[in-house]
Amino acid sequence: MRCGARTILSLAAVLCGILVMPSPSFAQDPQDPQGPQATGGKGPRAKALRARMLERFDTDKDGKLSDSERAAARQAAKKAKAHLLKKFDANKNGKLEPAERQAAKAAALKRFDKNGDGKLGPAERKAMRKAISKRLQAQEAKGEKAKAKGKASRTKDKAKDKDKDKDKDKAKVI
Repeated sequence: MRCGARTILSLAAVLCGILVMPSPSFAQDPQDPQGPQATGGKGPRAKALRARMLERFDTDKDGKLSDSERAAARQAAKKAKAHLLKKFDANKNGKLEPAERQAAKAAALKRFDKNGDGKLGPAERKAMRKAISKRLQAQEAKGEKAKAKGKASRTKDKAKDKDKDKDKDKAKVI
């Protein structure tokens, strides 16, 4: 399944925690005032977003996302969206309403607005993206560890079952 550049950019925006619409509380790039989609994916913010996507998901380092790398990006975006919904979807309708988006913005400002100016500047946005990425990677590692533990447990159970079967076979022989 092929995804267009806009789909990848949209997923990346969710992944980076930029699910909220642009507002005065988030500092804007004067050359790209309305975000990556406003410039057709060619503005400075879109380029930076693509670079972050490649850095995180381009595992073979060929400069583009393969189908499996896109699938990993989509999966990470789904997890990020699920986290945002779990945390901020007060009415539990599966989407963030304007008031819920405002709550998400307020939480981001409270946590990452280090200079207290009521806006997230470039360095603060970078710190936010880094924290979100770190949290998502920790969740992925935790999930992989749980899968490995489950697999080891299943392997152990299979070995026990084989031993029981051998014991039954021995009993039949005697």
